[in-house]
Amino acid sequence: MLQSNITEPSISAEQAAQQGKQWAEVHALGCNLAWLEFDASQGRISLLLKQGDAVPVNLTPPDYSVRSRVYEYGGGSFCLTQTGVVFVNESDQGLYWQSVEQPDRVLLVRQADGFRYGDLLCDPQRNRLIAVEEQHSVNRVDHRLVAISLGNPKAGQAAGRRQVLVEGADFYSSPRLNRDGSLLAWLSWDHPQQPWRSTHLWQARLNPSGIPDCFQQLTNGQHCGQEEAIVQPEYGANDALYYLSDRNGWWNLYRYLEGSDGTNPSATAKQSKGGHTEALFPRDAEFCRAPWQLGQRAYVLLDDDTIGCSWWRDGKAELGLLDLPSRQLTPTGEWAAAHSLAAWQGRLCAVVESPVRPGALLQWDSHSEKMEPLAQLQFETGHDFDRHVFKARHIAIELTDGVTVNGLLYRPSVAVGQAATALIIQLHGGPTAQADARFDPLKQFWLQRGFVLLDLNYRGSSGYGRAYRHSLQGRWGQSDVDDVLAAARHCIQQGWADPRKIVVRGNSAGGYTVLQLLSQADADSPIRTGASLYGISDLERLAQQTHKFESQYLSWLIGDPKQHRRRYRQRSPIHRAKSFSRPLIFFQGGLDRVVPATQTFTLYNQLKGRGLAVEYQAFANERHGFRYAASRAKVLQREWAFYRAQLDLEQGESELLEEAVDVQRTG
Repeated sequence: MLQSNITEPSISAEQAAQQGKQWAEVHALGCNLAWLEFDASQGRISLLLKQGDAVPVNLTPPDYSVRSRVYEYGGGSFCLTQTGVVFVNESDQGLYWQSVEQPDRVLLVRQADGFRYGDLLCDPQRNRLIAVEEQHSVNRVDHRLVAISLGNPKAGQAAGRRQVLVEGADFYSSPRLNRDGSLLAWLSWDHPQQPWRSTHLWQARLNPSGIPDCFQQLTNGQHCGQEEAIVQPEYGANDALYYLSDRNGWWNLYRYLEGSDGTNPSATAKQSKGGHTEALFPRDAEFCRAPWQLGQRAYVLLDDDTIGCSWWRDGKAELGLLDLPSRQLTPTGEWAAAHSLAAWQGRLCAVVESPVRPGALLQWDSHSEKMEPLAQLQFETGHDFDRHVFKARHIAIELTDGVTVNGLLYRPSVAVGQAATALIIQLHGGPTAQADARFDPLKQFWLQRGFVLLDLNYRGSSGYGRAYRHSLQGRWGQSDVDDVLAAARHCIQQGWADPRKIVVRGNSAGGYTVLQLLSQADADSPIRTGASLYGISDLERLAQQTHKFESQYLSWLIGDPKQHRRRYRQRSPIHRAKSFSRPLIFFQGGLDRVVPATQTFTLYNQLKGRGLAVEYQAFANERHGFRYAASRAKVLQREWAFYRAQLDLEQGESELLEEAVDVQRTG
């Protein structure tokens, strides 16, 4: 490891890979507040429960892990009930009920081979669960909304009876009930759409048997001739239906009221006579992230007049309280990220992420008028993170065609005239995802070794409005490549990066961009080497083999594979193996269903056969996205060794890194 002027040892690969614990999916019911905790050291997810002022306790027995695999990315994997909690067990995707008072008491609700469940919702009036169901059969995957009876565990009544509520669309999400359980709302979409492009909002009245009746399509996937993506419907007072829509170019808050004058029909009305939709707080900011996972909670109804909400703009996340009568927004704080909002006994709760320390679960205190901690995440590594943390600043890079590319730049403070250092350009997956500035030990691993790091939100990323998110249409493998090259040259021009020491690394879709860059790298390319973490190399094969949720995503990103086979081959790095000339390291999970390991290994063998400096690291127990701390540590160790060798950092150039590091004391 390189030495630097850091007075204490740099974070090790093992320490960085543990990443501490991560929290998500906060839910509240009565005095109970529950959320999920992911532990990278164990690679499992547990359910934590806090009752009143008591210390949170871990409910999940050691042989369970709470995780849904609906749409492969899961989400909405538990819900609170009047008698306990219902969760999805990762290993068998079964539904289980667990007692809150007696956590050792876990009972099977429903489990069947080939079935998965997610986006769980408790229907207390009918003592049942409503969920998105995914059924795998021979050469077919079907999705629908179903109801599953919970029975009565205390009385020994059997659970698991299943009723189909809605089916026929390709995909479903976000089932929601109004307050008396008489109305059900949900979202649907069909191929070739994705939930961040175009979704349909529905509601239906439930008949005495709990089956939807009098279906009403509130949105049809378009608004004023443009695609409209609806996210997170929620019922409020008087059956008002709230949701997030990007119809104005940003995901903002809206409210739908039945009746053209904004009033609601009587409870006995059979169908709506029209409705009134209003924008609640128009703002050039994103009030949610792209819904890659189910169960997103980016806003919450605190009472009839107040909404707690989060939004993201130019690298910063904020939380606020929106007063509906006055439409005044009261900010409650600014963070790197804020998510998993919940209303607990009338108070706003949220998981917030800091740029310099682990995240926390906070709640709004009306007396102090501040967000106060309910629980704080800890890193149990023995490393003093607070003293050696580099923070990001948001940058916007203007391209020659007037397009702006965004990113988060982490750069050690350097003296005027001091030499530029090595640069890592990091690329997120998706490609419709986004990088934020939350504290991440994996990034700090590189920063504490002297690298400048640019976390690039290339075109197509979320967080910058619909136009930016849609700008990759038909141009994946081109515009993202152009953005990386432009960012690298910008960093060189600003004196931030040594042009001989520029690395690009990315996972999944970001890994594909890495492969595209290195398969096109000529003598003028500033990219010297790279790392592909389960990156896509064969677009044709991906279109044929990938799971249903993304099976037609490529038609939007590239074009119809039947009509544009030549384009698919031209943009597939596996067909340009002879064009690679730069060193490259691959990391791949053996259980990956999104990017099968055969893709990565085939390209690696082709490059190795040409005598290029390539390396392949396989992880037999990992899927699409490495969960285990041991895997992540090995990635860092092998990647760091690879860069040292390929960039010659140990022979004459290490001084550039040593001198560039000026630790920021942020504790």
